[in-house]
Order: sequence, then C-alpha cells, then structure tokens
Amino acid sequence: MPNIRCIGEEDVAQVLELYQTVYGDSYPGKDLAESSWVKKSVFDRDVIWVVAEEEGRAIGAASVLLNVGHPDDLIAQFGRLAVHPDYQKQGIGTHLMEAQLASIREAAEFGFTEVPTSHSGTQKIAFRGGFCAVGFNPLKYRLQGERESVGVFAILLGEAWQLRRNDPRLIAPVLHVANVAMQNMSLPNDLLLESNPEPYPSGEEMNFLLDDYNYELRHRLLRIARARSQNPEVFSGISLDYGYLKFKAHNAKYLVAKQHGNPVGAIGYAMDDVDHKLRIFDLLALDEEVEGFLLRQGLARLEQRLKPDVVSIDVSAYSPRIQETLYLLEFVPTAYCPAMVFQNGERLDVVKMMKLRIPYQPRPMDLIEGMVLVQKAVEELFLQQERSRVLSTFTRAVPIFSGLAERDLSKVHHICEELRVPAGHEVFSQLSESKAMFVVVEGEVKITTAEHEDIALVRPGEVFGELALIDGLPRSAAAECTEDSLLLVIRQGDFEQFVRQYPRLGVEILRRLSQVLSGRLRESVQDLLDYKRQLVEYERRLQVAR
Repeated sequence: MPNIRCIGEEDVAQVLELYQTVYGDSYPGKDLAESSWVKKSVFDRDVIWVVAEEEGRAIGAASVLLNVGHPDDLIAQFGRLAVHPDYQKQGIGTHLMEAQLASIREAAEFGFTEVPTSHSGTQKIAFRGGFCAVGFNPLKYRLQGERESVGVFAILLGEAWQLRRNDPRLIAPVLHVANVAMQNMSLPNDLLLESNPEPYPSGEEMNFLLDDYNYELRHRLLRIARARSQNPEVFSGISLDYGYLKFKAHNAKYLVAKQHGNPVGAIGYAMDDVDHKLRIFDLLALDEEVEGFLLRQGLARLEQRLKPDVVSIDVSAYSPRIQETLYLLEFVPTAYCPAMVFQNGERLDVVKMMKLRIPYQPRPMDLIEGMVLVQKAVEELFLQQERSRVLSTFTRAVPIFSGLAERDLSKVHHICEELRVPAGHEVFSQLSESKAMFVVVEGEVKITTAEHEDIALVRPGEVFGELALIDGLPRSAAAECTEDSLLLVIRQGDFEQFVRQYPRLGVEILRRLSQVLSGRLRESVQDLLDYKRQLVEYERRLQVAR
C-alpha cells in the first residue's frame, strides 16, 4: 500500500505531471496546468491536498477546497482525484478519499463532489467514502468542444443534520428530485409539497430600468441586502461585502434595477467563458415586484448579452415562489442538497437549478445504481421542459387553453399524452368506453355514426370526445383519422386528479369546455330549426303542387 500524506512544495511538478497523464487537456480545472496556482495552494489553509506516494513517486492525488460557500456554511468541495493508469483498480482512490475526509472532519459540515457520468469508477469511490448521489448536472462543462455531464454527490458531517431546519416547501418538479436525493442519503423524508404557489409578479408596470453596477451604488444595495438577510432565497460564496479585487478574482458583477434613478434591487452574476456558463450568485430586492422583474427581465438581459449555454442558480428549499418562478423560466431542479448552508442558527436545504439554452440530448452514461435514479429524475424534467416548449406554441391556439398564463399551460402539458394515428385508422368506435378527450395537433379526424354517416370534420386546434371528461358514458359516435394525425390525449382519470390538485384552473378549463359544448349545441339547434323550416317549406310546396 502506498504512503498517503499531505502535499509538499517538492511534489508540485510530479502532481502536475500526474494530472496531465490522467486527464490530458480535458480536465475542467484549468488551474491544474499552472504550477504557480498549485504551488500557492500547497500553502493555502483553505486547500488540502493529499498524495499517494510509492518509492518517491506521486502515483495519486486529491484535494479538498474549504469554505466553498459563505465561511459560516462550512462547505467542503472534494475533487481533483487522479490515480496513475499503472496503479488504478488497486483501491488507491478510495484511500485518498478516506484521507480527504479525515483531514476535514472538524472543518466542514457539508461535503460535495462532482463526478463524471462517462465512467463509474469515481462514482464508486465517492460512494465507498460515504457520499450519496443527490443530483445530475447535464452538459455543465465544456471539454474539447463538447459538453460533459456530471453527477453531484454529497455527505453530511458533524452536526449538519441536527441543525437542519425541518419541513422544506417544494414545488412538484423539485419534490420529484428531492425525494430521490433523500432516499439515496437514507434520511427521514419531511418534504412538503407546495401544490400551487404564486410566482413572483413580473414588475412590468413599475417602470423599472436595468443598469450595470458601479461602486457608488454599493452602500445603497448593502442596505437592501441587510433588510432581506433574514430570509435569503439565493445562496453562494460571493457577497456584496467583497472588495473590488475579490470581485474581480471571481469575475463577479451585478445588474441593478432602478426606479426613478434609485436602486431598488440587483442580480449578481459571474460568467465562465471557458464553459460558457452563467452563474447567478445573488438576488437583492426591496419587494417581490423587483424580484420578479430581475428574475425575468434581468436574466433575459444577461442571456441576450452573454449568450451562455448553461445558467445555474442555488435557491432555498423553503421558498416555493422562487422555485416556481424559475421553473416557469425553464429552469430545472438538478440537485437537492440537505442541510447545505448555515443561516440564523440553522442549516437549510438547497435546490440547485439549471437552465439549458442548448438542446438536451440524452447520451450514453456509465452510472452506479443511486446515480441512475437521480439522473432519470432530472432527465425526465428536462425532457418535459423540451416537450412543454413545443406544446406551448400549439396549446395557446386551442380555444379551451387560449389566454391561460404560462404557468397554467405548463401544468396542462403534464396531463397531455401524444398519440400518432395513421390515416384510415380509428381513434375510437361508437359505444366504446374510451374515456379521454382529444385535441388535433396535425392532420384531420372524421366523426361518424355507426351507419358511416359523417357528422363533422375536426381540424388542428379543435377538440373532440370532450364529453368523456364530463359524463364518462360510452361514445355516441366514432372517430377516424382521414390523414396521418398527431393528437393530444387527456384522460378522464388524469383530468379529475388535475382538477383536485388545481381546482381554480380545473374549473376555468371546464368553463371553457362548456362554452365549446354550448356552441355546438346552439349550432345543432340551429341546424335542426333550419331543417324544420326546410321540411315545412317542402310540405307547403308539395301541397301547392297537388
């Protein structure tokens, strides 16, 4: 077994050579190619390096960064684990992880590491060290022109769990990921579903303007930050308290919201030009109108200006309104971190959320069991977002959905199934028990009786079979596609559950559905009256002819 010890200045050259051998130019930490940074980190009290040595040669190395977040958070990031190819699969990586953990037991209460999803070796090392999969960040890093996905693993240390605030309030998509994270960490689940939180208002009517930060605004923004410090919603290790040099070192900036020339809030951001990644690290606002304006207009301005591939933000698990606002802005929860940050004597759960501005394409991965569960949970939400984007354009044009807010449309999308039916195929037959409503997206559907008498043609944007959502009785007519068609299906059981979960929205859709039925009934009555008039006229003419 090699000797594992803390790094010394004399090891720097060998460690750099080791990383070059293991990772080549593909490692995301570009500082590993700079001997000055590695040499400086040897003497940095917030960086702990360990090396595995055999016969005077460094054959493995790993490091821990302390105080990754706010100093009070006691967060440690584990990483830069490398074992020489000639010595892999001998347990050296596991021993390095054990040495890392032993070195920070008294200095951290929450530890995390990001591991590649392309091979399971590092995931297994993290798991054997007591880390558990809590997240999946798709396409987070950019390596040699391609984007790399990583898994997020976490471990609780010291008194983290004992200090944790109970009963986080989560929107449904966040709860979907959080349940898996809590299960993987074998923690008691006290997560609460916030079924219908109001997103923050847009602030469009408040005449806010956006401006770049300058140092003269610092004292006024600090007052806003202190007033809102009791219930922060965005977390990071960067603060407005930083001086100019520290801000510059983190490439940190603010975009300021002003009203009548006075600052009323700001959004803090840092752009990584290597990974094309935008990180939101702070959100200051006098009220919820400013907060909603910054999250919508501020983020839109930054995306337009910086054109990132990825936007990330860490938010409170106890603030469902910011979760809902971000989800409507196409952010997806990618990790759930219990007891990650320290605030007002308690440790708080954190939701990591990410927005992809490039298409998400699932790729082959080599994952351990716990990582598979969380990867599937996150990937499902990204695919739902992609699907919602496609459906939104169409559903806005459907009368029973037109005019609904974006947040309401996204809820409707969750109960819609897509069905492709070739031309000439039946959707349902007369007297069948098909309990679903259909919306035509593409193609055309013919409604007929058992005697093959045509009743109506249903075209894109129109619905049919809607009575099934109301009475559930057998079909009074048959439906057949006259062209290759794409249909949206809303099943009676899913709709009933939807109404129970979102009663206000369910009642609104039922009201619009009743208007469609009323319109059809009026048309039928009018057709009947027209037919009666024609029949009377026919009989009158017949009598005259006699």
